[in-house]
Amino acid sequence: MLFSLLACAPADITATQPPIQVMLTAHGDPLPRLLVGCADGGLSGCGTPVGRSWYRRTRNATWLLERWLETGRTVDLQLGPELGLSWSGDADTLAALAQDPDLDAAFIDEQIDAVQAALSVALSEERAALGVHLHTVAEDSSGLLGAVERPVGVHPCDAWAGDPLSDAEPAVLEDVVGFGVRGVSALADTLDTPLTSYTGHLPASLSGKIAVVTDPASVFADVPDAFVPVGLSSAYGECFIQQVDHPPFELWRADHDQALLAGEGPVVLPGERVVGSMAEHLEAPSDGSWGAASRRLIQLLISWRHAALTGQPLRPWAYTFHVHLYQLEPGLPDPSTPSARHEIFPEEGQPYRGDVEGIASMLDALASSPTWQGAGGSGVVQWVLPEDLSATGSQFSYGEPDAPPPDGLDREQYPYLPLVAERLASSHLDCAAAVDGVAVYRFLRCDSGWQWGGPGCAEPVGAVFALIPATATCLSVPDGPLSAAAVDDAALSGASWCSDGRLSVPIQGLLVEPVGDPSWWSEVCGL
Repeated sequence: MLFSLLACAPADITATQPPIQVMLTAHGDPLPRLLVGCADGGLSGCGTPVGRSWYRRTRNATWLLERWLETGRTVDLQLGPELGLSWSGDADTLAALAQDPDLDAAFIDEQIDAVQAALSVALSEERAALGVHLHTVAEDSSGLLGAVERPVGVHPCDAWAGDPLSDAEPAVLEDVVGFGVRGVSALADTLDTPLTSYTGHLPASLSGKIAVVTDPASVFADVPDAFVPVGLSSAYGECFIQQVDHPPFELWRADHDQALLAGEGPVVLPGERVVGSMAEHLEAPSDGSWGAASRRLIQLLISWRHAALTGQPLRPWAYTFHVHLYQLEPGLPDPSTPSARHEIFPEEGQPYRGDVEGIASMLDALASSPTWQGAGGSGVVQWVLPEDLSATGSQFSYGEPDAPPPDGLDREQYPYLPLVAERLASSHLDCAAAVDGVAVYRFLRCDSGWQWGGPGCAEPVGAVFALIPATATCLSVPDGPLSAAAVDDAALSGASWCSDGRLSVPIQGLLVEPVGDPSWWSEVCGL
């Protein structure tokens, strides 16, 4: 029901904004290691890679590339040095993998052939791009891999001009960034493709991250010719999620000092947190469950549609979602196991494939239609790659140059629909339906934070409905006291009724909250 509803729209459209640019970002995180010990004093956790974890990442990457090619989706595959070196056939890396009793050389070669073939086809069909994603992995003088200690500094979401993040010593950046980029470049050379994206735990400072993209030679030596990143991603958007519970809805250019301030740096592609995961990240709760991620997508659609209806200047709208290769195991987590979503298991893997497919299927339905509820014209969403991105027309900037970032939702600076952001914060999409040409979405709120397993919410949930019509209309709804407001109003108030007792739904869309009865209109969801 949900996917067909997302695609439906009338044919006569005059309200336009550019299609929302969508893409999956897949990170190939560091491999767990069988610890041996480090020869170098600056490293810890040195060892040989766990073979079954390498196999899991490699197998899942092959599935992802084949599935995304089959469905016409796009993926930015960002790898660390272990996967880059192993998939390129580096002899030392393969010898280390072969020490794992779960693998043998022939099986390793078979997996490399499969992932190389899938990646080669996806690249040639312009369904995939290759990039770099680094943690703190560096090479020990013994030939093993270990980790350097990250510099202690200000939280990245709190950094600003008067209190910038700390950065590592130049030698450490060379060890981590240089080794990582060159490792992935080995695969890029094998496939004759550029490396068009970069994300990393190092450099830590915002200006350092910008430097890697715009002037990598200032950060590490011997920059490979294949390394030509065009923008920044993920963590910048996550800072906004911590403030208002959704990523920025458009691209913008990075500032050197503050994560959410527009500047003159490279294009920032904001991202949804890891789809499926509810584990803490950047020292804060993080809800990437399907219910939260799909709600944020609907919220973006409402803002995009409102901009089209009100004739706003064209803006670079975007929705990217994020996954780790080890979390692409088939299926869904067991609801009787709370840790299945609230913790991470890099060695054993996690089954978030169903969540990722759920979001991707919603986007597929939108991509198949030129319009959504009276807006669109040239398309609703479009699958893109990093080289397609442009921040032209962006209205996103959240903060002041000489002050800390805003604390929470600042209505004066918030660039979308503040009432929608306030009422849908901490909510999950519960169901969707179509009633007399009106798209009806029901969201359940949990201000105390959603939990996986058990009751889901520690406190009673409240219901919020978004009614999005093709044209202004009157809609039959159940009796009961309601608070309501158009999506661009300042606050909820009493509902407005048509002369026949039906609810008045304005063209821009209506938020409705039942007063004291969260089960109101439950039959619209088939409950």
